[in-house]
Amino acid sequence: MKKRVSRMLTFLLAGVLAVSGGYIAWKNLDYHRGAKAYASAAQAAGLSKRPEPPKPGASAAPELPDGPSFTEQLAAIDLAALQEVNPDVLGWIAIPDTELSYPLLQCSNNVYYLNHLWNKQRNSSGAIYLETNCAPDFSGFNTIIYGHRMRDTSMFGTLPLYSSLEFFQQHPTIYVADSSGVHQYDIFAAYEVGVREMVYRLDIDQPEEIQELIQFCLSHSVIQTGVVPGVEDSILTLSTCTERGHSTRWVVQAVLREDGGEAN
Repeated sequence: MKKRVSRMLTFLLAGVLAVSGGYIAWKNLDYHRGAKAYASAAQAAGLSKRPEPPKPGASAAPELPDGPSFTEQLAAIDLAALQEVNPDVLGWIAIPDTELSYPLLQCSNNVYYLNHLWNKQRNSSGAIYLETNCAPDFSGFNTIIYGHRMRDTSMFGTLPLYSSLEFFQQHPTIYVADSSGVHQYDIFAAYEVGVREMVYRLDIDQPEEIQELIQFCLSHSVIQTGVVPGVEDSILTLSTCTERGHSTRWVVQAVLREDGGEAN
């Protein structure tokens, strides 16, 4: 009897290991396909090289070795080539010297790009995309952008690193390139927030409400950046999961530069 039970447990354990191994192998293959698709997107866009980190104290855009500045590359992005593959592409979003450098999309719902790549292939990596109710020209006060938190720091896996002030100091800026040019956003807050908090409200448009939202963001931030948005500004809210359930999200927020956001 004991031998029979032992044999059954052995078979059961072997089955569990086989299923687990198969899942891991499938997941790794899925990630590989996703990475390959986004490498193709960068190549099509003309962003085949990853930008170098900015030098301490440097005011100019970070430079690529023996090549144009990062913002010059973004300004020359071949948006038409990306939109030929998928008309949902609005532009490109990037943080220099990180994995975060991807096409930016928007469609009629907030579900599709959770499990579809920028080229509409089904994949668990998903895509980086605007909240469907946000203006595609970023004209609202708060533009919300979603992406998965990947363990290899791809997609929005970079965002949790902003719990460190040192990481912020090395990566203080988010760039967005679209049909109107290259726009520079300075990071001012990073924190965990409930999905029902005012950060996700899109009906906030009165000065008093906007000021309340700004104070909410600043008071909840785990880093102090010295950057403070005004009620006339425009902000980005990059949102990803916390790996602690569906009730909260980790956000990194940035404000459009006062000079209009056009990077030099």
